[in-house]
Amino acid sequence: MDLRPQLLGLTAGWKVVGGETAQTMRDIQRATPQLLTTWQQIEKDVSGSAANINSLTKPRWYDRVLGYALNGAVLYRNLNPVTNLTVTGAQAIASRP
Repeated sequence: MDLRPQLLGLTAGWKVVGGETAQTMRDIQRATPQLLTTWQQIEKDVSGSAANINSLTKPRWYDRVLGYALNGAVLYRNLNPVTNLTVTGAQAIASRP
């Protein structure tokens, strides 16, 4: 049994695999700078968006003032009988056809 043709075929196959691997590595090496630039830009965009979301979700002093004012208005309406009577009358008039 002569194994020389099989060995030659195997060697040729490995040469093709080696050449394709080398070409792939060259392509990766050429693409790496652009890939890094893209990822750095994505990082900047994400960190900018995170900063915007962070600033939008933090309560500010005027949010607290508005909340206190609305709570005060609701408490005033609930505790003042004249206001309750006025609101009840307005609701009764508005519900008639």
